[in-house]
Amino acid sequence: MSIRIIVADDRDLIRAGLREFVRATDLEVVAEGTVSDAARLVTQHDAAQLLILGLEPPGTDGLALVEQMKASRAKPPAVLIYAARTSAELIAKAIAVGTSGLLLHDANHETFLQSIHSVVLGESLWSREDLRRAGSVGRLTDAGADVQLTRRESEVIVKMVEGLTNKQIAQHLEISYETVKEHVQHILRKLGVTDRTQAAVWAVRHGLA
Repeated sequence: MSIRIIVADDRDLIRAGLREFVRATDLEVVAEGTVSDAARLVTQHDAAQLLILGLEPPGTDGLALVEQMKASRAKPPAVLIYAARTSAELIAKAIAVGTSGLLLHDANHETFLQSIHSVVLGESLWSREDLRRAGSVGRLTDAGADVQLTRRESEVIVKMVEGLTNKQIAQHLEISYETVKEHVQHILRKLGVTDRTQAAVWAVRHGLA
């Protein structure tokens, strides 16, 4: 079964290039349009698994659409930012609204395909360096400044920074999957953030990892 993708980019050339990138693969572009079309396209194609959103700093207004989409839909598609260059501000804002990562235009075909498959499987592409850059700016890192984590919660959040899934964390710490899931929920609640990537940014900024 093919992976269904929506492409939203203001440049015709970029959209054409992405169509060529997925030709003869298990990826299928089911809809495309400009960044302002993104919300409408996601609504019209609710079975799509991934939205590739073309953005260029400092033009990050399109991320507001992502935030609205995630707030209004029970099961929104994953979002991957596609850009020619990046910035700490773009990374921070993209993490804040819950995107899965950022892919640069100079990524080769293999990296492009691997990145999409990883994101669709629920993995994050944000690296430790991305988290550090985001930790220097952005509203999401202002939350939870006085939070005190338990020893086990601190161990879990360090593993989250390393990009491990709940199952992998459970194996590393030799505890149950359900226990890890409970710790992650407690961490997010304490920090006042909405996802594990934002929690990882907090951990990096506060010197836990």
